[in-house]
Amino acid sequence: MARNDTRRPGGGIPEDPENLLPEESVLSLEEYLGMHAAVGHRTRYEILYRLVHSGDMSPKELKGR
Repeated sequence: MARNDTRRPGGGIPEDPENLLPEESVLSLEEYLGMHAAVGHRTRYEILYRLVHSGDMSPKELKGR
């Protein structure tokens, strides 16, 4: 099983979860969480996946896939 090690080189676990993000992160923790919420459901993820890889589609075209 994969393990997400949240320890930092200097010691323990950060007090603020936002400190887990890389220094050069383009998104804030809130933005990452919002993005996850937007695609966190399988159906929403599949719709996004199909739109990204197949281009614009109407709801009827999406339903047919």
